[in-house]
Amino acid sequence: MYKLPFLENGVKLPSFVIEERHLKRLKLPSSCSDYDFLRALTLEGFKHLNLERGSTKYQEYVYRIKKELETFKDLGFCSYLLVTWDIMNFCRENNIATGYGRG
Repeated sequence: MYKLPFLENGVKLPSFVIEERHLKRLKLPSSCSDYDFLRALTLEGFKHLNLERGSTKYQEYVYRIKKELETFKDLGFCSYLLVTWDIMNFCRENNIATGYGRG
């Protein structure tokens, strides 16, 4: 596996604590890993696309989701992505504008 040089130089990625309300909504145990939580969030979003099961587009998305989730897991980036998700989720829940040019 390829190791990123900046990780070897002591950069520490943030840890993420999953709130109980999110675990209940996704029907996950409190012992689930960051990867399992990220996977559940991804699959929840995928369902909202309403793609026809078995269609070419559906299969393309499934393949891409599997590939990207495994890459994030292998690189140890799941917590980083979840911290970013948590910030964006907080903004949505508190009517704080987000988008291009917001830093």
